Amino acid sequence: MRLITLAFVLVASVASAQTPQQRPLLQQADLVYLGSFTLPDNDGQPPSGEANKFRYSTGALSIGPDGQSLYFGCHSHGNKLARVTIPAIGGVAKVITPCTTVPNLAAIDPNGSEAKVLGGSLFWNGRSILSAHTYYDGSGNATASHFVGQPDLTGISGPVRVGTVNPGWVGGPMGVIPPEWRSLLGAPAATTLCCVSVITRSSFGPDFVAFDPDNVGAVAPVPGAVLLGYDSAHPLGNWGSQNPLFHGATKMAGFAFVGGTRSLLYFGRHGDNYCYGTGTQCNDPQITSQGNHSFPYYRQVWAYDANDLVAVKQGTKQPWEVQPYQVWKLDAGGWMDIRSVTYDDATKRVYMVTWAGSNVPTVLVYAITVPQSAPVDATYGPWSDWLPLGDWTPCSPQGSQTRAERQTREELTPAQNGGVTQPTSEDREATQACAFDATYTDWSAWVTVAAWPSGLVEERSRSLVLPAVNGGATAHTYEQRITLTRQ
Repeated sequence: MRLITLAFVLVASVASAQTPQQRPLLQQADLVYLGSFTLPDNDGQPPSGEANKFRYSTGALSIGPDGQSLYFGCHSHGNKLARVTIPAIGGVAKVITPCTTVPNLAAIDPNGSEAKVLGGSLFWNGRSILSAHTYYDGSGNATASHFVGQPDLTGISGPVRVGTVNPGWVGGPMGVIPPEWRSLLGAPAATTLCCVSVITRSSFGPDFVAFDPDNVGAVAPVPGAVLLGYDSAHPLGNWGSQNPLFHGATKMAGFAFVGGTRSLLYFGRHGDNYCYGTGTQCNDPQITSQGNHSFPYYRQVWAYDANDLVAVKQGTKQPWEVQPYQVWKLDAGGWMDIRSVTYDDATKRVYMVTWAGSNVPTVLVYAITVPQSAPVDATYGPWSDWLPLGDWTPCSPQGSQTRAERQTREELTPAQNGGVTQPTSEDREATQACAFDATYTDWSAWVTVAAWPSGLVEERSRSLVLPAVNGGATAHTYEQRITLTRQ
């Protein structure tokens, strides 16, 4: 039987909505240096001691509540925090909130003889979140890391512990998770700390502990999930030898989780000639003391794919299995230090504090451009066989009958970046030949055509209306009968 198909396909071409996990990854060319600005020598408040100066600052940098200012750590000996304006490139910042002491800082570690370091700050939901760590926690006594206070740095309380890891993993820079990633990662912010003295208490590479800043001061300990981090058994790189990712001279200053992308960028210092010894032994003209060296030093970016952190959250990866998709050198090398970094997703700007020593600090400003990814169309598996959606219609006088049929296919990969999505099912009206029986008019009445003494001869007829098609049945159009009568 001959099959004739007439397909009527309904096509809906709809651009697929881009999910966070489909967004682009940043490349080095997307990070552009704009210039720098400086800070004043001090906050302008009495007394005019070292604690009120910005020189020797370790940073503790973050974006202020108005989005046009920075929280900025004062002299490292005082562990005070100030807030300053963000001036135009080439300008000098002005003090908004003078250097303010973080009370009870010593409580992060019961061993009062060890120095404490103000590690980070974060403005969140009308409050200032602060973090701190012990400079050299050789005895492992630190128990807490985070504080909370008002935006003007009054009413500070704490400390509290974040997560279940050693405070040496969390008492440093903090940052905001873009809104589109928060449900995937289970929190709106993250806190970090890496590369500190007594490295076994900290991460051997960048770490990312997701937490909710609203819980600081409300819940103790504050829940925290390690989504990226490297313990001593799983370092990012060998601490005691040269490698491009991490060693004993590596420093981390903070991160930028860039909205509209999958990129999580860590900023720090690295070098290509790792050596342990004195500055003379290691050919390091900048750091002369005994310890870790890697001259010439350069600023570096470790770029991570946030999809890998989602995999850790979902339990399909371990935090130490996550690796950078790229690392970028930001400068040629020399004495290139970096102390603190913060990021403003509203302006896509990165602010980076360099080590100034006895000079006033310089803030380097970078701009991030989110690339527009090329559209990628969805892909599909093979079409299934056509399957009926109902029975065949009765055979038509033309010798054909129809039925509705459908074929389907599976979407293998979704469209990305506005690519085209095609339908996963198609309908058609299929037609096939069939045997149509001839049709006739009704029989006429019987008519006598002959009369005999013994009987009658009668006949009747009918006309062909529609002929048989495709081997359909035919019938006669004339009948005769004889009726005998008895004598």
